[in-house]
Amino acid sequence: MSLKGFFKIPIRRSIEDGTIDEFDHKNPPLNDKVLEVIKPIYESLSADSLLERCLGSETQNNNESLNSLIWTFAPKHIHAGPKTIEIATFFAVSIFNEGFIPILKILDVMGITIGPDANAFAARRDEARIERSELRTSEASKEGRTARLHQRTSENEHFEVEEGFLYEAEIAD
Repeated sequence: MSLKGFFKIPIRRSIEDGTIDEFDHKNPPLNDKVLEVIKPIYESLSADSLLERCLGSETQNNNESLNSLIWTFAPKHIHAGPKTIEIATFFAVSIFNEGFIPILKILDVMGITIGPDANAFAARRDEARIERSELRTSEASKEGRTARLHQRTSENEHFEVEEGFLYEAEIAD
């Protein structure tokens, strides 16, 4: 029996018996001490004030961008040891905060000769990064992203009405 079935069968029986209001798992997946620790965190993460800031596909903070940069150096689908992750994080934080010039300084400290082409490349990348960042923060860009999000949402709602759900939890059951 799958784990999904393990939890689904007792709940389904309880619904059929009309006793769902009194339903309680015999062996809950979280003990009381763990639940006591994580419940306040769960409640704060699901607070309306926090979730409202995430509407419109806006990220809560810059951590998503930093994580994406770390995964560039140490992809999640390839196993990497702690030292590799640490080095990838150092590189990502350097680029995220200061751009590509600090990477050239790191390579120089390691004894790697940095030529003018590398300096020019790093400068171009940093300029492009700043321009992209400024463009993303402009009001017109935000309005465009919001308009595209609303367009996609309305298209998806239209498709769901016309075709029904093509994917949802337990659709294959």
